[in-house]
Amino acid sequence: MTETSAERGQAEGIITRLRAELAASERIRENADFHLGQEMARRQLAEKESGRLRAELEQARTAKARVTELHQQYRFAGDGTTDYCAHCNQISGGWVPWPCPTLTALTAARSGGQSATEWDRAVAEAEAAGVVFGAPDCSCAPFVRQDGVTRYCDPDDTVDQISGWERRPDCPYHAPPAAEANEGAAP
Repeated sequence: MTETSAERGQAEGIITRLRAELAASERIRENADFHLGQEMARRQLAEKESGRLRAELEQARTAKARVTELHQQYRFAGDGTTDYCAHCNQISGGWVPWPCPTLTALTAARSGGQSATEWDRAVAEAEAAGVVFGAPDCSCAPFVRQDGVTRYCDPDDTVDQISGWERRPDCPYHAPPAAEANEGAAP
């Protein structure tokens, strides 16, 4: 059976259509690969920053425990009404009532009226749940410091260029306590 010019034209039309569909499919795949690479880089940045923050949090908890150990409640024998801070009284030579200003500062109200203990518990729960910077609901933004200039990351930045994450008040996991919200903002 011989091929007619109509059949040949129909076959060439099918080949042309398939080539166009293949090219479109390749563009979609390349676009998906690009976005996948960006998400992987974002996750690496998030994991790096989460590790740094975990270490910082552990240092802060250790410091808080050391301060709490020093500032102990003390009551003089025979005085059944007034408590003092043993450490503050020792270093100041005065009678500093319990709880002393140092312990009051450690337990001061935090973001949303949370006490320091509630805030620490909320942070610990987020960490235990594996919530890292860059998680799907995290609105925090990575930033870079180069030559004394701080700027938000752009797609060309690599994981090791990240200097930190700007904690944003609308982030459900990393919103800074109210007192810290305006301190140390990135760009």
